[in-house]
Amino acid sequence: MITLRMTTDVPDDRRVVLTLPPEVPTGRADLVVTVESPNGTGQKPRGVPAAAILGIAAGSGDPPDDATVEQWLEERRRAKYG
Repeated sequence: MITLRMTTDVPDDRRVVLTLPPEVPTGRADLVVTVESPNGTGQKPRGVPAAAILGIAAGSGDPPDDATVEQWLEERRRAKYG
């Protein structure tokens, strides 16, 4: 197995020509291409950070118990389906 590492600049037309040295055997080859973003950080994060929305659903009291939630769901079903 021969491992080669080459670095190149990708032009606007996105075409890169790879010329292998003569000692590389002919036949099937697996090529792995890695392209880093220009700033090296990848995509810009979407939305707001999780720390900014921490506690967005927090209320001032205790959370409802299962029986209360079930009652709310039943009331919603009756209102929706009759």
